[in-house]
Amino acid sequence: MKSKQGLDFAIGDIDEQTVGDFLCRHPDFFDHNPEVLEALTLRHASGPAISLIERQVATLRERNKQLRQHLQSLLEIARENDRLNENIQNLAVALIQAATLRDTIMTFIKQLSAHFDAEIIVVSLVSDEPQKLKEQLHDLPCLTILSRRSSRLRLVRGIADSGRPVCGNFSTDKMAILFNQPTSEIQSTAVVPLYRCQTLSRRLLGMVAIGSRTAERFDFGLGTTFLTHIGNIFSAALVRAGLS
Repeated sequence: MKSKQGLDFAIGDIDEQTVGDFLCRHPDFFDHNPEVLEALTLRHASGPAISLIERQVATLRERNKQLRQHLQSLLEIARENDRLNENIQNLAVALIQAATLRDTIMTFIKQLSAHFDAEIIVVSLVSDEPQKLKEQLHDLPCLTILSRRSSRLRLVRGIADSGRPVCGNFSTDKMAILFNQPTSEIQSTAVVPLYRCQTLSRRLLGMVAIGSRTAERFDFGLGTTFLTHIGNIFSAALVRAGLS
């Protein structure tokens, strides 16, 4: 047999590999030999024999469907990121308008609850004079004040020392300090450290513990970029309001 493109192999050497190599070298073979394409059928587990072109069309349709689904997923992520960016901007504006330390903390908690779907929030502040700070902020809900020299702070200090938000599950002792309340309903947690950045060092201001009743909400592998932004904004607002 002689193809319109000419044979480049001996008849006796024909096997599956040879045929496959030939078709790869001559991708327009079926354009020149449509009668061969019409005669081909491929059998597969999903049904009766189909022509090669039908199989190719089905494959391309499936690939196109997967690409559309992937694109839709990317669009949904982009929309969610836009929403978060807008909420972070609104958070920054609201904190700038807060006049006192009390107002700053209350504004932050309200914004997080209303616009970031935070179910359980506790702000822990660290102070060299905890009693003085307690008297100043004594009636604020969702607030814990820790002495910089306390054993309770040492127990959770390792979380903050990472310098970035940490998500996942923590020991019962740590959860009791972070939330200062029963934590049996909390299934996942994000802890956002708060720092005052100085010239050559940083000073721990406190932490924000965010609890969720959903185990997957703050999974260990969750990205923390937006939590980092929130922590940086709140830290700056606390310093501006007089926390040192």
